[in-house]
Amino acid sequence: MHEALYFGEKMRHTLLSVNQVRAHGVGLWDNPCDPHHKLGLETSGTTVDLEMDGIITFTDTRSPTEAELKALPHIELTSDAPWNPSMATYQLQPLGIEYLDQAKCIAAVGSDS
Repeated sequence: MHEALYFGEKMRHTLLSVNQVRAHGVGLWDNPCDPHHKLGLETSGTTVDLEMDGIITFTDTRSPTEAELKALPHIELTSDAPWNPSMATYQLQPLGIEYLDQAKCIAAVGSDS
């Protein structure tokens, strides 16, 4: 992982920009209201489930053992190129009709006066 925020012993978590992950081409779904994707990320045929704690999306991680480093696939979540969010571009995908929730659509707003 490149350019994640690590605070040593001061914080138990490593912080990672979801937009930096997306810009690297990793499929990341962190919207708990999305009825078409479960929380997770996917890259190189590997899927990692994500969880929610309030509004925070996370996955538990730890340092791998030497045996795991040798035996398991390595996945790259971010690019080794310097991350500059002001210069980031994204391959935006248009939302299909399946993303429209008819119960939440407002056809017209007006008054009866």
